[in-house]
Amino acid sequence: MQKTMARKIVAYKALPSNVEAYLREHAEVINVDPKNHDAFVAALKDADGAIGASVKITPVMIEGRDAAQSAVDRIGRFRQFRCR
Repeated sequence: MQKTMARKIVAYKALPSNVEAYLREHAEVINVDPKNHDAFVAALKDADGAIGASVKITPVMIEGRDAAQSAVDRIGRFRQFRCR
């Protein structure tokens, strides 16, 4: 049986510990400060998804990504959630 590679999620806002723990059970979670623009863009480059708030994601930040994946994972799904 072939082992699948873990998905990579960029967290650019502090997550509640239970939410981060749950995500880590299913994916590699990379915590990054979006104020460090170069590190943030580098993390997004090969991420399968991202979670955070209050940061504008520009086309340059996701340049080179598969257009469909970028549209769904990056632009269409950036929302601010309140987790309980």
